[in-house]
Formats: sequence, C-alpha cells, structure tokens
Amino acid sequence: DHRDLHSFPTRRSSDLGLMLRPSHWVSIAILGILKAGGAYVPIDPDSPKKRQQYIIDDSGLQLILGEGEEHFDFPNVTGIVLSEDILKDQPVKQPSFCNELTDLIYVLYTSGTTGNPKGVLIAHESVANLCFWLNDELYSRYDEQLNIMLTAPLIFDVSVQQLFSPILFGSRLHFIDDSTKKDIGEYIETILQYKIDVFEDRKSTRLNSSHQII
Repeated sequence: DHRDLHSFPTRRSSDLGLMLRPSHWVSIAILGILKAGGAYVPIDPDSPKKRQQYIIDDSGLQLILGEGEEHFDFPNVTGIVLSEDILKDQPVKQPSFCNELTDLIYVLYTSGTTGNPKGVLIAHESVANLCFWLNDELYSRYDEQLNIMLTAPLIFDVSVQQLFSPILFGSRLHFIDDSTKKDIGEYIETILQYKIDVFEDRKSTRLNSSHQII
C-alpha cells in the first residue's frame, strides 16, 4: 500500500519511520514529517530484518518513508517510495504550525547489545537547545555561509547536530554516500571538492587540520 504523506493522517508527535541512505531525500523526508506534526524514527536499511521489525512493532509505526519497495515488506505498514514524481503534484502551501517544544521530534533506538533495542525519545526543545548552542559556539563566528557534511548515519544522535544546525542557520548541507566514506582517498577528495568547512568523523586525524571538526 503506497500513499503520499499529505493524505496520511498524522497526529502531533506520531511516529513515522525513515529507511534512507544518505541523500537529499533525508532532509526532504524529515522536514516533511516535522511539518506534518510527526516525529521521525530512523531505521537502518541494511540492518537485519529482525531488528527492523522489532523497531516497527515497538514504536507502533504505520508509515515508513524509504528509497524502494523492497524496504516495505512488513505487515500492516504503509510505505512511501520517495521520488520526484510524488513531489510534483504536492501542494506548496505552508502547513500551519502544530507542535509544542515538548512534543517528540525523533526516536532513536539503541544497539540492543545487552537485550532488545530501547527507543530514546527526544523532544523539540532538546534539539533547539543543541542547535542554538552550536550556533553560539561555531556558526555565529563566521560571516560567510558554511559547507557542512552529514557523515553520521541517521540512527546515531550525532546526525542531529549535523542535520539541523545548517538548516536552521543558513549553511549548505552536503551528503556523502557510504562507499565514499569507506575510501579515505575519495573521502578527502569529496571534502576538498565541495569545500567542506565543518564535519565530524573518526578519520579526522588523517584530514586537513584547516577544517572545523565537531
């Protein structure tokens, strides 16, 4: 069953799943979910099916946004395959704001190494506080627009500061695919090509120290 997000009934802080690899669809999907009043639940598309099903069942997901139909082989779940086609007929009208600071913005699940994964519920106010702190500590120091790279998977909380801060404070957000991250040569070439100013990565000791590492 595939429907567009506009036609799917979404309540404040209701959970909507994300099964996406790094691309521009990440920001489109998350902003769409938040503007609809929901909270996003990232699921690694490459994780074992058993873990995916557990997260879906535990969070009560009824809707998942993803890249392909192969990701939606779950009972009682509606899947939306993100594509240019589903956007072209969507209304451009700005939806009315419906969330409070205490409403959920996302749910991240732990690794589950000591048992079943546990969902960690985060509210809008926590993300707002983090982003404004980062702006005070980093973004406000520069007059020019910065180039930020999203290097962390959505299932890790580091992705939150990498994703929301540039969106809120007018910087450019760049995405890097998993295969490029695994090749240090391509990784450095990508950073230089797009003139990345801010990134976070464990490979940082091998990268140019002129970049701001967070």
